[in-house]
Amino acid sequence: MIIACPTCETSFALPDDLYRPGRKARCSNCGSVFPMPDFLEDPPPGVGAVPPPPPPRPEVQVVRKKHTLLIAAVVLICFVGIGYGGYMIYRSVTAPSPGAAQTAAQEEARRQAEFEALVRGIDLGTPQQFVVDNDKLGRMVVIQGTAVNNLKKAVDFITVEAQLRDGEKRPLVSVRQVCGVTLTLFQLQVLSEQELQAALNNKVVIYTNNIKVPSGGSVPFTVVFTHPPDAMASYVIQVADVKKSPEPEPADKSPK
Repeated sequence: MIIACPTCETSFALPDDLYRPGRKARCSNCGSVFPMPDFLEDPPPGVGAVPPPPPPRPEVQVVRKKHTLLIAAVVLICFVGIGYGGYMIYRSVTAPSPGAAQTAAQEEARRQAEFEALVRGIDLGTPQQFVVDNDKLGRMVVIQGTAVNNLKKAVDFITVEAQLRDGEKRPLVSVRQVCGVTLTLFQLQVLSEQELQAALNNKVVIYTNNIKVPSGGSVPFTVVFTHPPDAMASYVIQVADVKKSPEPEPADKSPK
């Protein structure tokens, strides 16, 4: 146990068996005589105490910090790699293969060539263009003619597009019209604009005359410009659309 001299505050290590409360003791440092205390005093600083652990060295802290940053960088790289890998897999699954893109382009080219062949197979002959004075609309330009199917197969919905041009052949206005309807001079003179449009787009008449037009068959058409520009000097007309009639389904020859 530890006792201290009250005069010079020198501490001494005293064996337990010699300790007696109130017993006189002499300080070997200053010679003072003092009674032993009735309680054990705490050891002075540095005597009998367990020293605290030394603080970590600066280089250890640096190493630990670098180690933490290295782990974070590795984790980030892993996440980035996983994300990029997933994106590349998604692109490889969703992106069309070169073969598929080439096949699609070939199919589109085939359809375009087939459409152009259908258009070339329709002959518009020499349409008639004339001016009509309508009671409600005034001066109108009318183009009438016949579309002839020169193909070896039936077609549907032949459509023409007429265009009015000025003296320098610049387009002024155009009208697209499904064939199948022809109007009399009386109708052109008296019908209102709404009545003209209803007559020109009469589905019953169109479906009757412009469906399954056979090879060598013809379809009438009438194109009306209700408000022609004053600068009109000429016109052009061409086939704008035509569809191949569906092939008839083969008859079922199985026994009933």
